Amino acid sequence: MKNGLLKVDPLKLKLYDGAMSSSLQMNLDKKEPPISVQTYLEKINIDKFFASQASKLRGKLTGSLNGDLNVTMVGPDFQKIKSSLSGKGNIAIQDGYFKLFNLTEALAGVPILGQMAPHFSLSDEFSILKTSLLIKNQKLITPDIYLKGKHHLLTCQGELGFDGSLNYQGIYTLSETED
Repeated sequence: MKNGLLKVDPLKLKLYDGAMSSSLQMNLDKKEPPISVQTYLEKINIDKFFASQASKLRGKLTGSLNGDLNVTMVGPDFQKIKSSLSGKGNIAIQDGYFKLFNLTEALAGVPILGQMAPHFSLSDEFSILKTSLLIKNQKLITPDIYLKGKHHLLTCQGELGFDGSLNYQGIYTLSETED
């Protein structure tokens, strides 16, 4: 620490079969210290992560996570951090399983699905799930979600509010490519 400026660079950890590297900078001379954090994730086993946190997402989302995130905020209390949080990044999950809602079961109930898409195989497995991230105005914005499954493709965009609100729109295609 020099002149009230706290720097942690680099912070490197091996965790959940992968690696994380991060840097942090905080000006402790300020009443409301500005904080910036840069984080890089490589091959994090997210099922192991969710298991370690006793998360309800365990078994509902699996795969190998790669990503980067750069955020800034102002502290020191949680409300101030929440209201000032902003940043951007990217994530990609490879070779995973997505079971957050019952879309597969809903499709299985469509009586003419076998005639419309005879080679369609119901599966929640995917080869890639990726999106860019934007954090601003107390929202996590995902403008370009792309999920490629065995015989399906999901593209969507939307936002998750820090107040719990959820607003997403997208297209679910019963093929590996957009037509």
